[in-house]
Amino acid sequence: MKIHILDNATVLKIKAFEFIDSPSFILKELLENSCDAKSKNIFVYIYNYGFDCIKVIDYGLGICKNDLFLSISSFSTSKIISYEDISCVKTYGFRGESLHLISSVCNLEIISKVENSVNGYRLYLNKKNNYVVENFACNFGTIVSLNDIFGKNKIYRDFCFDFNVEMLKIIDVFNIIVLSNLNVNFFLYHNDKLLKKFYFANKSEGSFEKLKLFLGDDYLKGCFYIDTVDKKKKIYGWVCINNFFSTFNSYVFLNNRFVKNNILDSSISSFYNFLVNINYLSHFCLFI
Repeated sequence: MKIHILDNATVLKIKAFEFIDSPSFILKELLENSCDAKSKNIFVYIYNYGFDCIKVIDYGLGICKNDLFLSISSFSTSKIISYEDISCVKTYGFRGESLHLISSVCNLEIISKVENSVNGYRLYLNKKNNYVVENFACNFGTIVSLNDIFGKNKIYRDFCFDFNVEMLKIIDVFNIIVLSNLNVNFFLYHNDKLLKKFYFANKSEGSFEKLKLFLGDDYLKGCFYIDTVDKKKKIYGWVCINNFFSTFNSYVFLNNRFVKNNILDSSISSFYNFLVNINYLSHFCLFI
């Protein structure tokens, strides 16, 4: 076969499978969008471990009609205007690529209404395989529904995933977003069964008390709380040295964003091993 240039549709699908590698990653992108929209209540519905459907409902700022088409276009974003703006970004996302790529690996539907707007709107894939927008009666906020995820590449879906493991990853992503947004109420359902719920938005307690609610009393019994401040940084959170809770993942948040770095995790473990003279550190939840 001679060398030839691939068509745009094929390029997009190949690019998407490099970037969108799992339902848990898709959920992360949707939850970050909902948090950026300043929603105080976020509902997550997962069906068949995230492969049949992922639906995220929020009551945030909403998306106006003209922006619905742009939301699934490549490099379309409301977060920055120029490259220089990246240094000032305070939101989770800014590239404007996630929905564009996600729409190429599933059937995407967005229903949205801006507060105080007369009409809501729905973006969906019609029978001609084109995205269209129509008027739609709905509450303010946004509903993003993804159906038949990776259905356009069933071999990839059926042979590259352990469904139970993927569900654990979905729960972990959910926990991470909850921990970094303690002013939001979160609800997680799987096959219409409520798995997790966290009421934070209407509570008067500070972050310390809300973290305790998330982690639970049993977890905190095996932990000690740290809180230190200097001129350049503040570090607070919990460190657990009780192996009974070894199934609880460790979390480190830098400027309220979750970071996964093996060197950082190893450094924290090594330091506390030296400090308390133990040979293990089960887990930790630290904010820097």
